[in-house]
Amino acid sequence: MTMLKRGGAIAVLSLAGLLGACDGYNEQATAPQQDLTPPDNSPGVETVTSLEEVSEQTQQLMGQTVTVTGEVEEIVGPGTYRLEEQGEIFGEDSILVVMASDPPQPIAEDQVVEVTGEVRQFIIAEFERDYNLTWDLEMQRQLEAEYEGRPVVISQVTRVVETE
Repeated sequence: MTMLKRGGAIAVLSLAGLLGACDGYNEQATAPQQDLTPPDNSPGVETVTSLEEVSEQTQQLMGQTVTVTGEVEEIVGPGTYRLEEQGEIFGEDSILVVMASDPPQPIAEDQVVEVTGEVRQFIIAEFERDYNLTWDLEMQRQLEAEYEGRPVVISQVTRVVETE
């Protein structure tokens, strides 16, 4: 009889442990799913940012795909222009934009455009190697003197938002 009581007690404890494990399983099964969406600053993930952020946080944004909106301040050359914050007078946060491909419509000064592209540091030797640019020697020298080491956005998509 003692053996039966002991066996019964063991069975009850085992059953309680098994039920407790099942409860834990159900809690895990109904726990909220972890969000696997990559953060906005992951490489290759497009983020909407200001020209000021690109200018001031170039190292953190290097290699990132961003979308910026601004006014075309100056057409520098074929497929290359300077973009500034819309309505800014002195253009302190202007960024050089180099188009990787032709836009669906021509880009002109004073237009407001939305640019999606990769943030890079302007290093003329890398740009000559990586892109089929049609800059003449004079333009290359001018760009190198003015922009070498500064942030640039390599535009994959340029869309005219507003024409002034």
